[in-house]
Amino acid sequence: MGYLALTEPPVDTVAVPPAQTIIAIPAMPNLTAEAVAPAPEPVAPSSSPATANPQPAAEADSTTPAEGAPNTAPQLAAVVPNLAPVLAPPLVEPSPFGPLPRVSPDGRKPREVYARPFNNPYKRPMIAVIVTGLGLSEAATIAAIQELPGEITLAFSPYAASRLNEWIELARAAGHEVLLSLPMEPDSYPLNDPGPHTLLTGLTPSENLQRLQWMLSRFTGYVGVIDDQGARFTASESAMLPILGELGKRGLLYIDSRTTDHGLTPGLASRVGLPRGVNDRVIDDPATRLSIDARLAEVEEIAKRNGAAIALAFHYPVSIERLSAWVRDVEARGFVLAPVSAVVAGSAP
Repeated sequence: MGYLALTEPPVDTVAVPPAQTIIAIPAMPNLTAEAVAPAPEPVAPSSSPATANPQPAAEADSTTPAEGAPNTAPQLAAVVPNLAPVLAPPLVEPSPFGPLPRVSPDGRKPREVYARPFNNPYKRPMIAVIVTGLGLSEAATIAAIQELPGEITLAFSPYAASRLNEWIELARAAGHEVLLSLPMEPDSYPLNDPGPHTLLTGLTPSENLQRLQWMLSRFTGYVGVIDDQGARFTASESAMLPILGELGKRGLLYIDSRTTDHGLTPGLASRVGLPRGVNDRVIDDPATRLSIDARLAEVEEIAKRNGAAIALAFHYPVSIERLSAWVRDVEARGFVLAPVSAVVAGSAP
């Protein structure tokens, strides 16, 4: 599939002080983690989720915050929290493929150390949004880092370009929590082949663990993984159990994108003590403004009903546009935008 290039406004750059700072990534061909600057305020598109979906939006607008909370919430915080360094030596171990995540000798886990700090004092319903497929298109990757608030989690492909580690640093500098996408065997394999390191039901557990380690070594600084496709693989207990056990031992979390109703991940993850979350909605299938706005309204309803929701989006330009508009008023409607680690931590075991 081709990718659409996004037109990005120029942004002046300033040096980043060591303390907390307001940042966004400038839209420049050669970005560095040192060159970050205040982001321009996003401009609301001509239509918003409220106007595109009158009935769900009206219900959301009438939502009252939890007891003790003010009637209106401030706009998304502009201060980006300091996240742990991308490469924390006690949290990695060498391998033939590269550095692998691990639990440090003093018990610290990557899913905790690399998590974005989060506070929900009014106990509002939490919504985590994950944008996937990043790292394969420079324009799409820079747009997601720059245009979306840091509360939105970004998932990167292990097949990403040579600038992957730079993009991870930039994403985390902007406050984004990061996930690694794991290609897994779909029902349509081999007609649909997710790549040379795809986890396959036809391989031995040892062969799949080797492929997993190759993918885990592509970069550091992520809190966990999310399956990419995988309808056939996630439905196989013998294939999934060793993978989930390895992820748990390495202190990571797992997000089930729910590509099939027959996936076994939640039960198997509980068996091996692996923290996991499950996607509630893919918001951009189909990738139209009206459909995305409708799915976001559904996500809000799920969060109100269950206390939390997880939504997935691809890095389509229209997805980033609609998410940018939606997040502007999400807190005023009684919700809190949360990194995915916070939703996983708050979910029932």
